This record gives sequence, structure tokens and C-alpha cells, in this order.
Amino acid sequence: MKKEIVSLVFSVDNNSLPFFGVTLKSISSTCDKKRIYDIYVLHAGLDVQKQKRAKQDLPLNFNLQFVDVSEQLKKEECAILKNYGQTKTNFFKIFAAQMFENLDKVLYLDSDLVVLEDISKLFDTNIKDKLVGAVMDLSVENSRKDTEEIAKAYDIDASRYFNTGVLLMNLKQMRKTKFQQKYLKTLQDLDSVISPEQDCFNVVCKYQVSYIDFYWNVMPIEDVCPDDEVKLINYSNLWKPWICEKTKYSKQFWDAAFGSQYYEDVLNIKLKYTNNFVC
Repeated sequence: MKKEIVSLVFSVDNNSLPFFGVTLKSISSTCDKKRIYDIYVLHAGLDVQKQKRAKQDLPLNFNLQFVDVSEQLKKEECAILKNYGQTKTNFFKIFAAQMFENLDKVLYLDSDLVVLEDISKLFDTNIKDKLVGAVMDLSVENSRKDTEEIAKAYDIDASRYFNTGVLLMNLKQMRKTKFQQKYLKTLQDLDSVISPEQDCFNVVCKYQVSYIDFYWNVMPIEDVCPDDEVKLINYSNLWKPWICEKTKYSKQFWDAAFGSQYYEDVLNIKLKYTNNFVC
């Protein structure tokens, strides 16, 4: 019997690779051994030796492939992406529909997450013909200033504004609606309020979002569900355990890090932030 495939996409650079390793460890620790996990890591010139290291000690049902998007960036002449202070890797996922023409759906995950439940359950979510499946970003909804600016700038209900760190992407529908072209055009014209990458997704995917339960994208600054119901933790902004020791859900991160080959790397990164940030 053929094992069902779970298709995951990440975006990394040399700096984020250790945290991706922790995320990957948390996924492998909770995965369904009967499923195949095809993992595509988008990058633009990632060190080859670091790629080889990341492929070490993976479960037999994990296929890890690094995909260089450098040529795609040149082809689409996306110089606009370089003008943002935000990390360029955040934008790589917009090319997924065109780069993976053989796939109808992928689950995109940021590289600084910890997964506490088998991620295939999220991947299997039926979003029908919507462009994306996503979780509402309560950190925005709870900020009056952001709410007012978003409503004014984009005519978007802030209570429906979604986070793009966890994104179920309907690649088939994205190709059909020319999502990539619309996104890049919108990005050129966008006067960003929160984050250019995330704002642009919310503009282009307006009314084309299937909203997913909160416990699949819980941030340390939120209290959306009991701790024992949390399935995925998204360490957004500066609320990261290697930056701030008192960050909520720090234990879950360090438990995953301790079991990964990147534990020492993350510890060394943590030392750089000692006494530099108070939370």
C-alpha cells in the first residue's frame, strides 16, 4: 500500500538553519510513521555543507530537498523584495505554486516553530477552493492602532487578518488565479502597515481564506487555548526563547532543541543575546 505524502515547505538562510533544525526535530518527534514527509527548503545560496548537515539523522520516512530560488528571483526581476528591511526569505513562498507544478497543495511553515502534534493532521485540512488556509493573527486584532490602520489602508477586517507563518497553500488554485503575478504587482504598490509579506498575502487572498483553529498557530503573547490543546507554537517577533528566557512556551522549544543536532548552535546564539533584551 502506497504511503500518503505530506508536502511541507520552509524558507531558510544560513542564520535561520539551526532553528529550522529544531522545528524539523519537533516534526519528526510527532510524525505519523505510516506517512511520507516530503520537505522542500527554499533558499538563495545556502552553504552546501550546511545543507548536507541538515540531512543527517532524519527518519526514514522524511525526504529533505533544498531548492534554490535564486534564478526564480532573477527571472521575476524581484528587486522590490530587496528594498524591505524584513528578511528576504519570508517572500520565497510566493514562488511555490510555479516552482512545484506537480503539487496541488503544500503546507508552509516558518523556521522558528515547534510542532507538538502530527503535522499531517493540519496538512489534511480541507480548504476546498480557497487560496490559503490560515490562522487569524490575534496580536493584530488586539492592537487598536494596527486595527485602525489596516481597516483604513486595505479595507480589511482586522479580526480576519491572518498570520503567514503557518500557511496551507492551495497551489492548484494559485496557479489558476495567477496568484504570483497579483502578489508581486500588489507588493509594488503596497504601503505596508504590519509586514509587507504578510500584508500583501492578506490583500491578495481577501475573501479566499479558509480559517484554521487557533491551536495550530499559537504565539507566546497570546492566550487562545489551554496549554494542553496547543498543537503548534510560533515564536513570532522578539518573543523567542533564545532571545528572552521568560518567553511563554520556552520549555517546549528547549525540549525540541535538546533532541536536535543543532542544540549547541542554538545555545551559542542564545549567548549573544544575554542581557541584551528584557521581557
